[in-house]
Amino acid sequence: MSEKFRALCVDDEPAVRELFGAVVDNFQMLTGVETEVFTADNAVSGLNLALREQVDFVLSDVNMPGGSGPFMLKGLLNGASSPEIAFMSGGDVSEEDAMIIEYMMSDPRMLGMVKKPFDLERIRSLLVVASIRKGVLETGGVGQLADINDISEEIADETSRACQNYGIAVGGRAW
Repeated sequence: MSEKFRALCVDDEPAVRELFGAVVDNFQMLTGVETEVFTADNAVSGLNLALREQVDFVLSDVNMPGGSGPFMLKGLLNGASSPEIAFMSGGDVSEEDAMIIEYMMSDPRMLGMVKKPFDLERIRSLLVVASIRKGVLETGGVGQLADINDISEEIADETSRACQNYGIAVGGRAW
């Protein structure tokens, strides 16, 4: 396929952004999907980049200086852009951010939430699901990766654990 899969990582930690780039490179190698990686170190830059570049997938930290990930991504969900979205957090989640995440969990573009430090396979799994939803990877093109149903189940389990850890209710969504 000739369409690029455009992925954005928003995190204030340089090591996390660098690691994300390596995971996306590995995803490209395993699937043959042409990718483009973008990174931002704060919510404002992340939102501007996501809108300007029309990214397909956003992985955002919850807690960052200069604005929270949930506040930024709520702006994306309410706008014309429609990336698949996942959160990550290694610290506490504020009550306000927890409420935004609870609200966002009902949106079908919300893929889930992972707790840092995260398993690299989990991030690659999120990339697989997002690229299939965006039509740049066919389910038969997963190759060496696990079956898509197993991947979706693993993401749901991880999201459930992360949300439970942070006291985030996920409403009626089956995580």
